[in-house]
Amino acid sequence: MGVAVGCTVDGKSPSEVEIPELFFSFDLGFGFSFRSVVQFHRPTQSPNAVAKSKRLSVSLFVFLPHYRICWSGLRLVLFHSGIEMKLVAMEVEVITLLFIAFAHFACCYGLNLQQQNRKALETDEALVLLSFKRALSLQVDTLPDWDEANRQSFCSWTGVRCSSNNTVTGIHLGSKNFSGSLSPLLGDLHSLQQLNLSDNSLSGNIPGELFSLDGSLTALNLSFNTLTGPIPSTIYASRNLESIDLSRNSLTGGVPVDLGLLGRLRVLRLEGNNITGSVPASLGNCSQLVELSLIENQLDGEIPEELGKLRQLRYLRLYRNKLTGNVPGSLSNCSGIEELLVSENFLVGRIPESYGLLSKVKLLYLWGNRLTGSIPSTLSNCTELVQLLLDGNSLTGPLPPELGNRLTKLQILSIHSNILSGVIPESVANFSSLHSLWSHENRFSGSIPRSLGAMRSLSKVALEKNQLGGWIPEEIGNASRLQVLRLQENQLEGEIPATLGFLQDLQGLSLQSNRLEGRIPPELGRCSSLNYLKLQDNRLVGTIPSNLSQLSQLRNLDVSRNQLTGVIPASLSSCFRLENVDLSYNSLGGSIPPQVLKLPALLSGFNLSHNRLTGEIPRDFASMVLVQAIDLSANQLTGFIPESLGACTGLAKLDLSSNLLTGEIPPALGDLSGLSGALNLSRNNITGSIPENLSKLKALSQLDLSHNQLSGFVPALDLPDLTVLDISSNNLEGPIPGPLASFSSSSFTGNSKLCGPSIHKKCRHRHGFFTWWKVLVVTVTGTLVLLLLLLVIAAAYVLKIHRQSIVEAPTEDIPHGLTKFTTSDLSIATDNFSSSNVVGVGALSSVYKAQLPGGRCIAVKKMASARTSRKLFLRELHTLGTLRHRNLGRVIGYCSTPELMAIILEFMPNGSLDKQLHDHQSRLEAFSTWEVRYKIALGTAQGLEYLHHQCSSPVLHCDLKPSNILLDSELQSRISDFGISKVRVQNTRTTTSSFKGTIGYVAPEYSYSSIPSTKGDVFSYGVVLLELVTGKRPTGNFGDGTSLVQWARSHFPGEIASLLDETIVFDRQEEHLQILQVFAVALACTREDPQQRPTMQDVLAFLTRRKAEHEEHCIETLAHASSPYDAIDTSFEQGGEICEHKLRVRFFKWSHMEDMEVLRAFGAEVIMWKDEDGNLKELKEIY
Repeated sequence: MGVAVGCTVDGKSPSEVEIPELFFSFDLGFGFSFRSVVQFHRPTQSPNAVAKSKRLSVSLFVFLPHYRICWSGLRLVLFHSGIEMKLVAMEVEVITLLFIAFAHFACCYGLNLQQQNRKALETDEALVLLSFKRALSLQVDTLPDWDEANRQSFCSWTGVRCSSNNTVTGIHLGSKNFSGSLSPLLGDLHSLQQLNLSDNSLSGNIPGELFSLDGSLTALNLSFNTLTGPIPSTIYASRNLESIDLSRNSLTGGVPVDLGLLGRLRVLRLEGNNITGSVPASLGNCSQLVELSLIENQLDGEIPEELGKLRQLRYLRLYRNKLTGNVPGSLSNCSGIEELLVSENFLVGRIPESYGLLSKVKLLYLWGNRLTGSIPSTLSNCTELVQLLLDGNSLTGPLPPELGNRLTKLQILSIHSNILSGVIPESVANFSSLHSLWSHENRFSGSIPRSLGAMRSLSKVALEKNQLGGWIPEEIGNASRLQVLRLQENQLEGEIPATLGFLQDLQGLSLQSNRLEGRIPPELGRCSSLNYLKLQDNRLVGTIPSNLSQLSQLRNLDVSRNQLTGVIPASLSSCFRLENVDLSYNSLGGSIPPQVLKLPALLSGFNLSHNRLTGEIPRDFASMVLVQAIDLSANQLTGFIPESLGACTGLAKLDLSSNLLTGEIPPALGDLSGLSGALNLSRNNITGSIPENLSKLKALSQLDLSHNQLSGFVPALDLPDLTVLDISSNNLEGPIPGPLASFSSSSFTGNSKLCGPSIHKKCRHRHGFFTWWKVLVVTVTGTLVLLLLLLVIAAAYVLKIHRQSIVEAPTEDIPHGLTKFTTSDLSIATDNFSSSNVVGVGALSSVYKAQLPGGRCIAVKKMASARTSRKLFLRELHTLGTLRHRNLGRVIGYCSTPELMAIILEFMPNGSLDKQLHDHQSRLEAFSTWEVRYKIALGTAQGLEYLHHQCSSPVLHCDLKPSNILLDSELQSRISDFGISKVRVQNTRTTTSSFKGTIGYVAPEYSYSSIPSTKGDVFSYGVVLLELVTGKRPTGNFGDGTSLVQWARSHFPGEIASLLDETIVFDRQEEHLQILQVFAVALACTREDPQQRPTMQDVLAFLTRRKAEHEEHCIETLAHASSPYDAIDTSFEQGGEICEHKLRVRFFKWSHMEDMEVLRAFGAEVIMWKDEDGNLKELKEIY
């Protein structure tokens, strides 16, 4: 190829041409040449001179014979600055030349060059892929075929897709468990159309090099990683982008305004990041946009009206931000929208009337804002609505009756926590598909509509905290699928309808705090599914029906603050799942039936106070080991305080006041180490002295022993948490001991022989002469002291020899491979065990943070006493030192000397799970994400599964709780603390020293059996799961004395939102299934019967959604289950999980649409329904 530029003068003499001509020539090879001549002349120059100039000639050699084309005479005249430029002539010639040899050479050379270029391109793309892999961190090589030796076959590598000419068009590496950064060299893959790296642990910024004007990228999915930094501003350059998913990262900055230039964009998901700023109005230019999801960010400002131009929009999700301003009325122009979710923001103003134009909307979420005004009646035109959530605003006015007339597909109507008023219209009965009606906490008046009984799909009704009056309609008993009926805190009158007994599926009945009269209907005993029955604070009379003993599922019974009479039915002991019993503030008589004390699940409370009970307190409290509160006060009970109360180690409160009890205070009450509330024995006839054993109640906050006949000296009760003390009106004497001297004089009044500064009475000391017997006592005592001193010296010498033999004995009990530290090493590392380095304190050990000379941080678990803790020391050291798993605490070394016994562990920089859950000031921001909490739940399950099923003999933990689950730098869970009550199971026999778990986490069967099992650990794990997702301690207050397990079970799944920790950040659409799974696992793990609990292998399989091995058996299991939750539980028993992956599941007993939805959420894609007429239908036919 060549280029030539020159100057010629046309004609025989210079006078003929005044301006020289310029020419340029290109030789492009392959028989193609180009020559141009341009002559410049003045306009006055004669045309003849122009005609004589050189002509532009073009010659093109084409290998086609027998053709010649000539074209001349084309003239172009241009004028510029008074000079006329004329392209004089153009001639194109196509001349055929039969150079066969030359043509053959040219063709072969061209093809060879093309092949070489293609190989070079393929080599470059392979190098790009390899550089991408080198930027990753792979703990396990999930890309083994991505190898330099295999570079020629890169199109067959895992996750790589290529075109027909072997250029990379797709990379699909989702859920490969790798970390590292995103290589900018991926931008060199110019044919790349799809990039999916979701659900990994990629970090760092998104490189702007990924996006270019000449790129082919159409789909980008980097969701569920840990990417940071802003969204690259260059993203607009990839004009072919149709889908962008950057959700669930830690991206910052704003939404790029230039995204509005992506005319082909259909999906934009940025949820679950830390994006700030406003929603760009330019997004309204993305005319093809179908889905816009910006949920759970920090966006502020108003929602742009320009979004109303998105006529293709189907899904708009903006909830959980800080958006302000009005709800845009322009969104009504998006006539095809199906989901409009703008809840949990700071939106104000009224709900636009024009939203009635959204004829295809199915989900309308406006809850959790500051909206005012009334509910528009035009919403009745949204005939496809399935869920309408307007709760948590300041809406006023009535509920429009028009809604019930047209919204026949509505399943959930949530309008609670507003200021709505008026009557509930009878037209609600026309919500033929409605299964959940949440209208509580408003100002509705009038009566409850009788038409509710005609709603055959209705399963949950919450009308509490309104101003409803009148009678509870009997027709409500016709709502055969009703599961929850909450009518408490209204002004309801009349009797409880006996027709409620027809509700076989009723699980919760709350009628407390009304004006109900009459008797408790015996028909309630037919509600075989009833979980809680709350009738307190009414005007009920008569006796407690014995039929209630048929309620085998009952967990909470509260009929307190009524006018009930008669005796306590002994048959209540048949309700073996009862966790809370409150019969207080009635007029019940007779004695306490001993059978009632044998309720095995009694946990939250046992309250019989303020009645007219007589007789002695039953002696056998051995079955009530887990109960947290016993209140028998204000009765007429006689006899002694039972010694067996000391076995109720779960007690936090004991109140036996205002009875006729006699005898002494049992020293066994000092064994109630969990007693953290009140111990009240006041206003009885108790005699004797105050037991010194009560000083063991270190957590006690209130002690009332007043108005008894106690005598003797007041023991030095060192109770650091004691805030209320009353020992007044007794016969106590002597000085008030120092630990109690800070209490006011009112705590000691009515004891005339007491003295001390607290009551402003000086203590007198007696003086006199020693009598002969006193001298004798002193002499004998001195002799005995001298002999005792000699014995102590001898024993100390023997003990020293023994301890040296222990310490210097062969270390066959110490696992191999552990580093031995000296006392000096650890003293230096912990700054002489300074209190500033304490990170944890237990009953038998303290944990210190230490730093070795090289800068490495370790944890030193120092035993409280080297002599008494050696057995525990060796047990934990042997257990942890021989176990190897990433979710178990790892032992580095040990120290075993006469002065110090310590275990050296890896230091966990993020502390314990308990600290992250309940210490909000030190909580890490990442801990608020559901992704991290799920990882902790899964890691803990993996650690327990290893202990139970992968060791040579199953290892039990026996004290699993959040404080024993540590978190490493990546918030991965590590199970720790194997030294207090840990056992090792061999074959079918179990050996243990002294089993003692932690209240709230210990399995209920341990109340009557001291033999631990793997199912006890499973129960503890279930409680930990509930604490992880609710953020509540198991020993917390749940309103009606219920436990965490009972509280969660009574709200799941319909009220799952009320169970969740408010600080958890999660995607309702994509993670709701996962949350349901965790709750289902937790409730299965916390079953009363240990044999019905799953194994940890089952738990792990369920959490990781492994496919069941026996699908046919699974189908049969589901077909005979009575509910989807039973099916989920039953699947655990079979060692598998819920059937999934397009299994055709038939069921004949399930009757609730919501049940089917839960089943579908757990994986069943095709569900068969047998209707009332016996016709078999697919779920989708009626959904």
